[in-house]
Amino acid sequence: MSLQHQRIAELCEQLKLAGLGAQWPALAQDAVRDEASFADFLEKLLVSELVLRDERRTTTLMKLATMPAVKTLEQLDWSCAGGAPKAQIQELAHLAFVQRAENVVLLGPSGVGKTHIALALGQRAVIAGHKVRFISAADLMLQLAAAKAQGRLKEYFNRAVLGPKLLIVDEIGYLPFGREEANLFFNVVAKRYERASMVLTSNLPFTQWAGAFADDQTLTAAVLDRRLHHPHIAQIIGESEYDAILTPMAGVSTGLTIPGGEHYPSKLASFKIDGNNTLGATGLFLGQSAGLDPLASSVQMDGVRVLNFTGTGAIGVRVGNLLKSTVRKLTAESNTLNLLLEKVTDLLPTTVHFDSCVFNEAETQGAKLIDGWNILFTNCDFESSREEGTLLLPSAGGHLEQIIFDSCWWEHNHAAGTTAHQFVAGDGTARGGAVIHTSLRNPRFSTDQNSAKAVRMNGPAVQGFVITNPRVYSAVSGAISIENGAFGEINEWQAIGGMVFDDVVHDVLNKCASRGFAGFRSWSPTLAALGSGVASSSISTADYRLEGATTVLQLDFSVVLAAPGTPSAITATLPTGLTPAQPTICYGFVTEDSGSGPAYSPGILAPYTDGMLYARKADNSPFTAGATVNFRGVAIYEN
Repeated sequence: MSLQHQRIAELCEQLKLAGLGAQWPALAQDAVRDEASFADFLEKLLVSELVLRDERRTTTLMKLATMPAVKTLEQLDWSCAGGAPKAQIQELAHLAFVQRAENVVLLGPSGVGKTHIALALGQRAVIAGHKVRFISAADLMLQLAAAKAQGRLKEYFNRAVLGPKLLIVDEIGYLPFGREEANLFFNVVAKRYERASMVLTSNLPFTQWAGAFADDQTLTAAVLDRRLHHPHIAQIIGESEYDAILTPMAGVSTGLTIPGGEHYPSKLASFKIDGNNTLGATGLFLGQSAGLDPLASSVQMDGVRVLNFTGTGAIGVRVGNLLKSTVRKLTAESNTLNLLLEKVTDLLPTTVHFDSCVFNEAETQGAKLIDGWNILFTNCDFESSREEGTLLLPSAGGHLEQIIFDSCWWEHNHAAGTTAHQFVAGDGTARGGAVIHTSLRNPRFSTDQNSAKAVRMNGPAVQGFVITNPRVYSAVSGAISIENGAFGEINEWQAIGGMVFDDVVHDVLNKCASRGFAGFRSWSPTLAALGSGVASSSISTADYRLEGATTVLQLDFSVVLAAPGTPSAITATLPTGLTPAQPTICYGFVTEDSGSGPAYSPGILAPYTDGMLYARKADNSPFTAGATVNFRGVAIYEN
């Protein structure tokens, strides 16, 4: 080593530029070879120093993180982590939740990748320069108890609990906490609340966390309140979640029947029914058959999967009479018909609640409802069925009353039929006096020009179909259709790709009401003059909309009257099907120009039961022959 090289090495050591000191000789040779400028050479020197510092920082942070292994999401076997919300976990890997001091909870049985995902998130955070600490719940309790016994609890909290930007606590519930330990863990959550992020893993659902916290319901609720304030919850299923896997023998008609409890509901969870060896059978039957006592039929179900019941008449899940039942995280997939509701007794506001269920890849419908009262679907997915994702088709004279779908998603159903719809109510007939009343709140429909449209309300049996805040993820003409006497209402409409209400909603009989941002629809009235003729006419505005049973019209038109005659009124045809129940007097503004300049006067718009709208002066005086008349006004009336 030359004296100059030695001096440079000493200077780099004094300035703590280890990367520059190690790399500059090779970079200098490269610069001479490439005839690089001094600025390029200096930039490469500084980059080499920065890279080394980043590597040293990452190595230090990894040691401080005390993670037992280096895991990445790229190494995760998603097939073993069955049911893991891959898109959600990949979004978490961007670490926005760390910046916002939000929490992540990974739930699922042992062996499905919860710890792997937690370690992968921790590794991403370390690379991003965040201080991370990984610890099991049991070790955390031991360290907290020791610090308290030694009088160092405040010091421990400041260093080990509040110090990390991301704290990962693994295996909550694997060993239950005593009351003192539960209180210490609550303090951990409370002190980090809205200050810094936590990732928690547990093999217990939230409903069983009280057992892990000394059976203290109040303290558990307080922990969950703070944990749930800013949550990202990922439920990882995996085959190991199922406590039992049932495979019915060939020839059976029903794989499993749960009639329900008489005084307390039957409770079942964590099993799978695979109908691979059956044809034409039903996988799971809940409740009583029609005609039996519904009071003996209440079910609570969580985490059940029913699949592969195929052949003519096969059904994944069939529901008979049920009373006050809850079905959560049901997955019915790859059956001839995934879900059939035949008869549900109306005794309580919500008789059956389907929550966070998936109805996927049926050979016919994802869900078919024949009769029922007070049925609620929340956060359910209806996907990739060959026919409708959901079909409401009551029996003759039957009722589908108070059927509510809240925040559900339909996509890729009836994919081969561009004239078909993913959600269908009715078949175009009265069905013997049957009644359908249903609501879609915040529904989402994935559509495109080559797949099925969104909703079809078809026939007089559809007496009330309310859609609120719909989102249709493609501009498809006629995405929502109201036909053959069905009555619907669409509220809080969101424009899609610049399309207007008339484009998206097909409603030739004007049976669709709207409120909020749904907007007005246009019509083309025919203009005439009583006691005279119309030489020419123009229409600037002719818009209307239904608000419940009320019609609101906006009209702005001009006519040039024929020379003979002095008409008392000008008439306009009303939109199809919107004849008022009785004559109504509304007010407008009229301008008449006979050649000497416009004259202004109050006007009256009067919708009549003959399907005509009469526009005249408020004082009933006639218009002048040959005059140009402009009329502007709003008419509101009951249909």
